[in-house]
Amino acid sequence: PTASPVAETAAGGKAVVTDSARRPNPEPKKVHITDTPITLANWHKHVSWLNVTLIIAIPIYGLVQAYWVPLHLKTALWAVVYYFMTGLGITAGYHRLWAHCSYSATLPLKIYLAAV
Repeated sequence: PTASPVAETAAGGKAVVTDSARRPNPEPKKVHITDTPITLANWHKHVSWLNVTLIIAIPIYGLVQAYWVPLHLKTALWAVVYYFMTGLGITAGYHRLWAHCSYSATLPLKIYLAAV
């Protein structure tokens, strides 16, 4: 192990000299947008435009397609079943199993919950 450089303090004690104490202070870096307050002038910089686009565009695309594509009984039943399966995957899988580790699951169950 290498010894840390030691300097005497004004009170006679010893202090460890760090690399930042040896180097001159570099130019201050540009402040990250998340460290600035949201104002009317800069609110658009705080928005994740990719997320907004996807969250708005996908449902609108579905609504437009629902107008032209006829609904069949099999499709409606599949939509209801798949709705409940994805809810189970989110609640039992991602939330309770992986976020809170509230229970242990077998590998096939983990794969199923991750897939739905």
